[in-house]
Amino acid sequence: PVVLNVPYMEGLYINNWVDSSSSGTTDANRLTPFYNNQHVLEVNLNNTPFVNNSMNYAFSGCENLTRVYNVSNKVTSMTSTFRDCDSFREVQIPNSVVDMYSTFLNCSQFGYKFPASFQIPDSVVNIGDTFKIVKVLIFQFR
Repeated sequence: PVVLNVPYMEGLYINNWVDSSSSGTTDANRLTPFYNNQHVLEVNLNNTPFVNNSMNYAFSGCENLTRVYNVSNKVTSMTSTFRDCDSFREVQIPNSVVDMYSTFLNCSQFGYKFPASFQIPDSVVNIGDTFKIVKVLIFQFR
């Protein structure tokens, strides 16, 4: 098991990578630095800005990931960021995020011990399928 401390750097590439295949592009899911990593438990992002302000698919498939913290307040899109992260439980969504489509899709444990501090910012306009296939979801309304 690993706890990663990502050093601050300008523009961490997460998606929209290009390869030399005949189509010129590659499925973003398979090109994220953490995709489907079974060893990572926690990640400290140190407010590192992402290219295009996107964390799309960044941790998709990391089944043992439980927590990601210090997400940059410049991130605007978190589509499928934690998709299929069975053990995932904690993240603070920055107020800059507008797209959370399928962010926690198939995160079976998310919400089981929901941190009281978890909030979906008012800035979010797309939340479709965000909590689909989450087995237990407990919200506290304020």
